[in-house]
Amino acid sequence: MANEGVGRVSIRRILTIFRRDFRDAVRDARILVAVLVPFALGIFYNVVLVQDQTTLSVNLAYTSVDATNLPEAMKQIAGPDVTFSISQVDTADIVKQQVDDGKADLGLVVPAGFDAAVQAGQSPPLMVMRPDTAGVGPQFLLSMLDAALREQAGQQPPAQVQVETVNKSTTTSLIENMGMNTYFVLSALIMQVAMITMYAVPYILAEEKERRTLDALVMVASYWEVIAAKALFGIVYVAISTPLLLAVTRISPHDALLFGLAIGLLAIVLDGVGLMLGSLLKLSQLTSWGGMLVLPVVAPAFVTGLPAPKWVEDVLLIFPTTHAMRMAIDALSQKPIFGDTWQSILVLAIWAVAVYAITFWTLSRREI
Repeated sequence: MANEGVGRVSIRRILTIFRRDFRDAVRDARILVAVLVPFALGIFYNVVLVQDQTTLSVNLAYTSVDATNLPEAMKQIAGPDVTFSISQVDTADIVKQQVDDGKADLGLVVPAGFDAAVQAGQSPPLMVMRPDTAGVGPQFLLSMLDAALREQAGQQPPAQVQVETVNKSTTTSLIENMGMNTYFVLSALIMQVAMITMYAVPYILAEEKERRTLDALVMVASYWEVIAAKALFGIVYVAISTPLLLAVTRISPHDALLFGLAIGLLAIVLDGVGLMLGSLLKLSQLTSWGGMLVLPVVAPAFVTGLPAPKWVEDVLLIFPTTHAMRMAIDALSQKPIFGDTWQSILVLAIWAVAVYAITFWTLSRREI
């Protein structure tokens, strides 16, 4: 039986158990690998994706009643260093849909006789469709449009440009606000938190169960103190590794408080999930299936905000990783994309209460 006379929770006992676990973990290569692999993956994403973004790639969609040289003139002005894609479609509605879906950075609806009217010094109407976010692609194409029109018109005011803003999906806004490298580095960070809390933490608890050192611990400390010490181990590792990854990849949150809250709550919840696994599974089971158990938790981080059917989005909202990712994305973006912080905090809190309660119940019912 556990020591029933331990009394109220002791910070000193918690810290004593934590220090022992921390020292042991530093010497355990398996735990260090769990920390270093996602860290290296985050650096890899940052380097590769930044290099991939050095060449500007833009997409122009247009529809025209008759032949027009405007798109090709814009492409010539852009020069060979820009990947310039032109797509001609049948109707203005298709142009608008391509802009809305993110397939085109800019859309043009060119009326009949447009080129001839511009060359004659007239100012014919021209419909321009752009997304509602100020991305690099749309701004670049607008500047190319102005240059091409002025060239066709001999520097005179060439057209009465009417701009229509098309609301875009959350995904496109997300990528334009954050950038691909930031998004995937954040996903790697979530993976790192999951590996620490759901691989290293349960491994330590399961090892103590099998070596019977947990029996000695609960003779002098309560189960809640043991749980708190193991959770603190995971939180401290996350607190050390997170700033290091952000510093190395040079990523800085716009809202540091919200970002810290997102990662902190996720670490607390996944610590509880890891401890629950450690209390339920044997060491051999964790060694064989630990990586597979992490995957369902990490997967939502790599698809949050990406195009998906409504039912898939609803299912993802069950996972704590999804809510932490949404909060972190809002903290990293120039403006909030999801804006449901309190809902995410509530879901994470419910998860925390549930997993720690199950862990305590499982450990307290074990035979000593």
